[in-house]
Amino acid sequence: MGLVHIVDPNTKEEHQYYMDDKLQMQLKNRVLPLLNQKDEDYIVIIDGGERMGMSTLALSIIEMINWHFKS
Repeated sequence: MGLVHIVDPNTKEEHQYYMDDKLQMQLKNRVLPLLNQKDEDYIVIIDGGERMGMSTLALSIIEMINWHFKS
């Protein structure tokens, strides 16, 4: 697990949370460059049982991709 550190460039508010290293690398190296090049939408499906942390994972991914997203 690696630490994700996000700083809002407008308010300088800092937020930190842990995310799987492999997922973090995939988001940084594959998803973010594509989103920066094109104005496209993507769908992510997260599957699992009740109370397994799917909503928390989804919010973590969204926050990493789009730093100004507020939950």
